[in-house]
Amino acid sequence: MIRSRLKILIAEAESLNGESFTYAKLAQQIGLSKDTLNRLANNDTKRIDFSTLSQLCAHFKCQPGDILIYVPNVSQREEVAS
Repeated sequence: MIRSRLKILIAEAESLNGESFTYAKLAQQIGLSKDTLNRLANNDTKRIDFSTLSQLCAHFKCQPGDILIYVPNVSQREEVAS
């Protein structure tokens, strides 16, 4: 399954900048809704638009693979091990 690293990116940015981010503050800075960010950060979304991904990459100065990662399901890991 695809998992979001948005919470990690936010924590890293907070650490580097010495300021805290709320989803509302981040949403305002990059032009997305806080609900979109919240769903993405909590892995509660079924899709992500390229424009959303692009805005996040521009803000965090990163690549899409820094925001989204692939984690095999337990059943998929067992199949690979067999």
